[in-house]
Amino acid sequence: MEITRLQVAEPPVAKGIHKLQLESYQREASLIEYPHLPPLRESFEEVANFHGVVYGVQRKDALLGVIFVEPAKESTAATIAKLFVAENEGRKGIGRSLVTFVKTRYNTLYVSTAERNEPAIRLYQKLGFCEKFRIVIDPWLTLCTFEWKKRSDTDVFTV
Repeated sequence: MEITRLQVAEPPVAKGIHKLQLESYQREASLIEYPHLPPLRESFEEVANFHGVVYGVQRKDALLGVIFVEPAKESTAATIAKLFVAENEGRKGIGRSLVTFVKTRYNTLYVSTAERNEPAIRLYQKLGFCEKFRIVIDPWLTLCTFEWKKRSDTDVFTV
C-alpha cells in the first residue's frame, strides 16, 4: 500500500478529498448519532486551504483513505486533524497504515474523536494511543483526546 503526500491546493485533488470527506463523515455522523460534525460543514475551499500536511492512499484514480496532519510549530509533535477511509475500503488496514505512516514522522501525536466512535477509539488504542482527556461539546457530543508518544526508534513499527 503506497502512501503519498496529496497536493490539496490543486482543485481536482481537493475536490476528490472533499467528496470522500463528506461521504465518510456522513457515515460517522450516523454512527454516533450526531449530524453536526464540523467536517460536514467544510467547503471545498477550506479543504484546499488546509495548512498542514495531507497524505493519502490511492488505487489508480480512486482515493481510498486520507489523513490530515497539523504539525506543531517548532516541535516534533502533530495533531491528526482528520482521518477517513472510503466506505467499501473499510476494515482493510488503510486507516491503520495511514496512522502508522504518520507515527514515523513525529515523536508525539494527538487525535480527538467522539466517545461513541468505537471503531476509531479501538484503532487508536491498538496503535498505542492513550486517552488523555474528554471534552463535552454539547449534551449530544463528547470528544476523547488521545496521545501517542514515541518510546524508541523501533516503536513506530509496533502495531
